[in-house]
Amino acid sequence: MKTKKKAIELVKKFLSIEDTQARYGGNLMFSEEAKQCAIITVDKIIDILYKLSDCSSLVVAERDFYEEVKQEIEKL
Repeated sequence: MKTKKKAIELVKKFLSIEDTQARYGGNLMFSEEAKQCAIITVDKIIDILYKLSDCSSLVVAERDFYEEVKQEIEKL
C-alpha cells in the first residue's frame, strides 16, 4: 500500500461522524484532531518496530514505510 493511501486510511479511522472532509483546491482537508490521533498511532507503531530485537530487512522496511506514512499525514 502506498504511504499516502495508508496515511489517508489512518486519518479517516479517527474522524467522528460530525467531522467532514472538504475539498479545497482538490486537496482533502481533515480535522487536526484526527490527524494527531493518526500520528500518535503511527508513532507507537514506529516505537514497537524500533524495539524489536530482530532487525531483519522486513522490520527495517516496515519502519521506513511508517516513517513515510507519518510524513504524509503531516502533509494532509
